[in-house]
Amino acid sequence: MRTRPTILYYSTAGRPVPEMIGRWIDGKGIAVVTTSDPAVVVALTLRSLPLLLLVEGGASAPDGLALCQRLKSDPFTAIVPVAVLASRHGADEVQRWFAAGADEFISPLFDPAERRSRLDALLIRTERGMSVQPSTRLPGSREIEREIRRWLESGEIFAVC
Repeated sequence: MRTRPTILYYSTAGRPVPEMIGRWIDGKGIAVVTTSDPAVVVALTLRSLPLLLLVEGGASAPDGLALCQRLKSDPFTAIVPVAVLASRHGADEVQRWFAAGADEFISPLFDPAERRSRLDALLIRTERGMSVQPSTRLPGSREIEREIRRWLESGEIFAVC
């Protein structure tokens, strides 16, 4: 099991995490694992369910597209959000990635503050989606615990049944 939240960064060219992403991660207490091997991404995703998979996109990264399709076609790994980091913003490329199952497409079209906001929102949406009990779609134990903690911290009187 994961002891610390992890983000996986996949770059077929073995590039390091882009500077803007590194700054976004700083201070969040999130470990980053960088790899250029899709088999490592699959193994780590199956073993530790990372918070997020960042995939280097673009025309030079067809392996990333195939990796996204592979992960999103498996019910166990499909819950891991995939964000594509692209060097350009083209409608055809955006459509290909979303058709492959990507959850977000980040490109220079968005200024750095919006890119960070999009990544924050993706993590929040994922956390919210994972806290729902799958068969009833009602809040699961994590969401219930979070709400109880919020009430306890508020100091207000409340009841739980």
